[in-house]
Amino acid sequence: MYTDLITRFNISRYMVPLAFLSLVLILTACSGGGTGGTGGTGGTGGTGGTGGTGGTGTITLTAVSVEISGINCTNGGHAIQSGIDTNINNTLDTSEVTSTNYVCNGPTGQGLPWINITGSSQQSASNTGYLASNVSQVNITLPATALVGEVISVSGIGAGGWKIIQNTGQSIHTQNIPGSTGGLTWTPRDSQRTWFAVASSSDGSKLVAAANNGNLYTSSDTGETWVARDSARYWNAVASSTDGSKLLASVSLGTLYTSIDFGVTWTPRATDANRTWYAVASSADGSKLLASTYNGKLYTSNDSGTSWIEHESNRAWTAVASSADGSKLIAAVNGGQLYISNDSGVNWVARGPTANWFGLASSSDGGKLIAGAYGGQLYLSSDSGSTWNPHGTNSGWDALASSADGNTLVASTDSGKIYTSTDSGLNWTARDSSRTWDAVAMSADGKNLIAADLGGYLYTSSPGTALSTGYLSGSQYGSVDLQYTGNNVFTVMSSEGLLIVQ
Repeated sequence: MYTDLITRFNISRYMVPLAFLSLVLILTACSGGGTGGTGGTGGTGGTGGTGGTGGTGTITLTAVSVEISGINCTNGGHAIQSGIDTNINNTLDTSEVTSTNYVCNGPTGQGLPWINITGSSQQSASNTGYLASNVSQVNITLPATALVGEVISVSGIGAGGWKIIQNTGQSIHTQNIPGSTGGLTWTPRDSQRTWFAVASSSDGSKLVAAANNGNLYTSSDTGETWVARDSARYWNAVASSTDGSKLLASVSLGTLYTSIDFGVTWTPRATDANRTWYAVASSADGSKLLASTYNGKLYTSNDSGTSWIEHESNRAWTAVASSADGSKLIAAVNGGQLYISNDSGVNWVARGPTANWFGLASSSDGGKLIAGAYGGQLYLSSDSGSTWNPHGTNSGWDALASSADGNTLVASTDSGKIYTSTDSGLNWTARDSSRTWDAVAMSADGKNLIAADLGGYLYTSSPGTALSTGYLSGSQYGSVDLQYTGNNVFTVMSSEGLLIVQ
């Protein structure tokens, strides 16, 4: 389900005695044969002709061989080569190798006995390493009891990867997973207010939140404490530069406000009582801004909000997003289409289907986009909005956020749960509880998240406090080393590849 190919990885500090894998050929995937010809059309009451026979299929082979100590593996290990068996002789010839990865031994004297798992499940034992070699996912259950300090290692060789399943009452502490994301556990912050909008700096430390018919609030400690800013107004949208110093906020009727000192002071901009400001976005440096009005027009600024330029036609604009440099913009219309600009808002092109769009998010380069249709599905684009593909189920999608690379996403519903994805939106995991989620934001690396419950609290999430109580899974060539630390908790000591926490 998740794939993170790594050209080389080291299984922690443990030696990998894999002599039994001196040379193994593993069938890892099958490609179907050629497409059969189209059958003829039968006459009235007749039978159509038989379709042509498909061509002979090919298979992908994997070969595992010993790798001597050297540049690829300091302490030796195994080379894993794969490729398509083009000559169909059931042997992976040298000319057919298209990928080579390495499973390297750890330092001598710190070895574990390793077990090769070719089946689909395994009950694990302490102080043992496991190689998941199946083409399907291998389920590995933690030992029911363990002594403090005992370890378990898992590495994926087969295409199916692996999943570590916890017994009732057990959990895995995941803060040491490199590249891990937030979203597993959520902590309520501040007070119950009519929260309408949130925004985050790139590192997630500096946050801004807007309370409708209340104040703006800022935090400089990843949401632990909050300070009220400006005055009580009908705030409904906020945006932040990557360092959190330049902020943009909108009042639903009449005025945009900017700040250049992390929200301490605010300056009114573009005041017009006839404009119903609805959504805002900012470039990374805060110089290029985008704002939308409901049943009005789009507006851009190239000078941090001092002056504004009017664009497009009067529409029910509901959401906007921007690339880091402010050149690629996207805007959504309730009951209309999505609109894309590749020249900082000068020209706009309608894209995607007609829907009740209420959520948008963009990767930093503007290449990966996600849009949420209220009462419909989530839609993904990997070509800057030229084409869109639906994903997920119909729901009240109303707020979205993206990491800088577009791989980690968060989506909220107005009467359900928060959902996170670590594969650019192809698969989603439900998080926390059903609340009236109204806004979400995340840090550039996807680790620190903030969400707003309309009429409830602000909620923050980070991987440093995450405990997996369901399972921990990894892909082919991914690995993890766990140590039992007592109280039914296993702690991740080291890992390679993208790990999924649930």
